[in-house]
This record gives sequence, C-alpha cells and structure tokens, in this order.
Amino acid sequence: MTAEEFNAWMEYMQLNDVSASDRLGVSRNSVAKYRTEGAPRTVALACAAILATRNAPRLHLMRFKNKAGVWGHPWTIWAPDAAAAVGRAHPLAGPEESTGFELRYLPSEAGIGIYGHPVDYGAAIIEHSKLKWDEDYDCVPRLG
Repeated sequence: MTAEEFNAWMEYMQLNDVSASDRLGVSRNSVAKYRTEGAPRTVALACAAILATRNAPRLHLMRFKNKAGVWGHPWTIWAPDAAAAVGRAHPLAGPEESTGFELRYLPSEAGIGIYGHPVDYGAAIIEHSKLKWDEDYDCVPRLG
C-alpha cells in the first residue's frame, strides 16, 4: 500500500494518527511511517477489512415507552448504526405515542441464536412479544 493510498484511506475513514493507530493496533510512529513510506501488505489487508466492515449492519435491540410510561415489547433491527436503527423502527412504533426509547447493540450471533433474526432478513424489523427486557443481563432479554 503506497503512502498516497494509506493517506486516502485515513481521510476517507476520517481518522487522525491516534485513531488510525488504535484501529490498526500499531504505534503512532508506525502510522507516521506509513503516511510517508507506505504500509506493508498486512496493514493494507487490515485497512481493507476495516473499510469493508465500516457500514456492515449490526443488530440493535430497541424498545419504546408510551405516553402512560409503559415500555413496549423489544424490537430487533439490523442497521449500520444507532441513528439508522431509530430511523427505521420509530415510525412503526407509533411516533405520536412514543415518549422515549432504549437502544442496545447486540452481537450478530444473537440475531440468529436468540431472536431468530438473521442478517439475511436484515430488511425486516421484528417485534418480539414473548421477550422480556431484563435489566439484570447485559443487553440480552430473556424469554418468558
């Protein structure tokens, strides 16, 4: 990877030297070197992987609170980020009735194993009427 290509990658990803070193797991001195001398193949591959997963959909878990202060059932939404998840789910949850929401990111494997919502069905937004939001577990509601 040439120095020009590395600098273009950093600019496109909106990274400075510190954030690029964090994302790549290398020192700031290494990043400074890549910016002037180019980067080795392993770093080029890491840059490509980071770029490829930049907008990959992530599974979000969301619930809305109605005007009476009651939380609704959890929803799962595949979206690249939290803003996109809210934008996709909020119109379906009755925006005129919603007074608040909670949103949590879930590991992708939870979509298949727990929620039956694989990424293949990423366009779907699913309401889970049998799931209970459990505050005792780190973002994983339980059945029943």
